[in-house]
Amino acid sequence: MGAAVSFSWARAATALRKLVGEDAAKPREEQHLDEGQRASLTWMAERLPQSGVVLADEVGTGKTRIACAVVHAVLEAGGRAAVVVPHGLMHQWTAESRKLRANSPAPKELTTFTEFLREVSPNEASWKDFSPRPDESEWWLISHGFRAPLVRSNSYVWRAALPAFVELHLASRADRQDGRTRIGKLQREIENARASWWGWNGMARIASEVAPRVRGRRDLRKRMEALPPLNVSSWNNDALLAQFGNGGDGRPLTEELLGLWLGEFDLLVIDEAHKSRGEVDVEDTALGAASGTVLARLVDTLLKQPEGGRRLCLTATPMELELSQWLDLLGRARSGLDQERGRQVVKRLHDAASRAAVAPDEGIRLDELCSAARDFTKTLAPHVTRRRRDEDPLVARFRDGAAL
Repeated sequence: MGAAVSFSWARAATALRKLVGEDAAKPREEQHLDEGQRASLTWMAERLPQSGVVLADEVGTGKTRIACAVVHAVLEAGGRAAVVVPHGLMHQWTAESRKLRANSPAPKELTTFTEFLREVSPNEASWKDFSPRPDESEWWLISHGFRAPLVRSNSYVWRAALPAFVELHLASRADRQDGRTRIGKLQREIENARASWWGWNGMARIASEVAPRVRGRRDLRKRMEALPPLNVSSWNNDALLAQFGNGGDGRPLTEELLGLWLGEFDLLVIDEAHKSRGEVDVEDTALGAASGTVLARLVDTLLKQPEGGRRLCLTATPMELELSQWLDLLGRARSGLDQERGRQVVKRLHDAASRAAVAPDEGIRLDELCSAARDFTKTLAPHVTRRRRDEDPLVARFRDGAAL
């Protein structure tokens, strides 16, 4: 299940250079990118065919527009892209995309799972418009807080129904008609219940699209069969709901199936420049399960990428990051940086900065800080690009004018 077969990062890099060249050739008043942004994009055209990268420009330097340019290049090359962004900034990404290319395809959006099902399920036309097309070039805006439906002991059982519905779609007609089997009983219950509200309808629709992609995946089929049966017509689902709690396979399996539904993304952009710590760093646990932050589960478990998939991580405050946060960021970007080497240079810089702050008049401490900074810059240069506000042409012109 790949994205567009024709996609390659060499083709995307060519499209990105073309976009940069076309913008630079326009009169200044018609340009959508400044010189610094074009320089960053040219650098990315070289790096992204090799590995993921971190864009660490200061606030206000146009990181969103740079990332949108990369998304457009991926789409032009026939690929698929997903942008993980705070919910409140989705409109900004759409606006920046349109500024770059007015006729560009609009993104599809995912805020919360229940909101998607509630809005899309009743309408056949909207489902076709807004559901994933894994074999087509498209891009998605996905909220930092998007996740598989949370399941607790008192949850509506439709939240736990996807594995059973997929299993039902994969079953033979004979199995579905045999009322003695668990598949047959589920089929009969669904027919008798005639559940018509958005939760059941949405899960059933997703299951119908996921099932063909699961066929042949014996590992997933065994995991679905291992879950307790789903009872549609009764409240006796305690055993199934419990499997979505601590140590159970219900949630990981549902995330795997939703990942197949969304399809693989050649480019994954992770906007951490504006992220709310409370929104994405705390896991709202289901039945006592605590297994990673919301953002980590989203980008590392639910969203799938092919072997050649790339990541672009956006951060605005790299100098404020602690050692572990730097390593997490570079790891999340799949930058290819050796983790131990990265740990050494980041720790050396932090330690040198701390010692220099204690006694800034001691030359040896300042020399060590300068040496550590050079080592840090050299080591991270292939993986991180950073521009400061004082490099902005407007700021430079103001500075030059003030000096007169």
